[in-house]
Amino acid sequence: MKHARLNTFNLTVAAAAFAAAFSAQAGDIGHFDPGVMNIRDFVVPDPGFYGVLYNYFYQTDRINDSQGNQIKSVTIGPSGGPSATVNVDAKVNMYALAPTFIWVTDLQSLGIKYGAMITPAFQNANLDAVLSTPTGRGGHIGNSSFGAGDLFAQPLWLGKTTGHWDFALGYGFYAPVGQYATEVVTLPVVGPVTTEDPDSLGYGFWTQQFQGAVTWYPSAEKGTAFAAALTYEMNGQKQDFDLTPGDNLTLN
Repeated sequence: MKHARLNTFNLTVAAAAFAAAFSAQAGDIGHFDPGVMNIRDFVVPDPGFYGVLYNYFYQTDRINDSQGNQIKSVTIGPSGGPSATVNVDAKVNMYALAPTFIWVTDLQSLGIKYGAMITPAFQNANLDAVLSTPTGRGGHIGNSSFGAGDLFAQPLWLGKTTGHWDFALGYGFYAPVGQYATEVVTLPVVGPVTTEDPDSLGYGFWTQQFQGAVTWYPSAEKGTAFAAALTYEMNGQKQDFDLTPGDNLTLN
């Protein structure tokens, strides 16, 4: 459902200007989210078939730049030419349901475990944004969408278990199969600008992921664990944009 309330400022232009400026200033985040998996989920489990259901809720009322500072306004216009400043006040609520299917076998000859997993995602996102100019002209946009997100598959997952240690090494990728579309909006002064459709749930680019994890158990019962995981993401070019998001390195 979409609804809009306009004053004298064209809402479509404001939303497009905001999206264009935000993409330029903040860029895209990566696919991997360090707050979803439990810390012990990074090591390969015992041989067998597993089904896991992750639920994730995200809420924010601010947009940050690459330095972590809040973005309160954006300026639109060509370099050295006339420009316009738009104030931004956005709130986002997102819920994701990610069923995960895991298969693990024991390679006795190598003394390691081999596993693979696949994770489709289903998301619901709600956007509530107010965009205005310093003179008070502005508008409100509300948008809610539900659909498929990008797919994660990890065809290579190796694990080694000893008395007090667990080691894991995996390779996976994110396929941009999620709901994603772009649109072209003509802005005053700037001209045609390509922006993401507000209903988009996928990121529109491939990601290759490499991950290593280690866990140490002080006792043989393994009731207590000290664990760490390092995840490296290599992102591909974003669909319909001359933009390749930078690589990410995440430590859990």
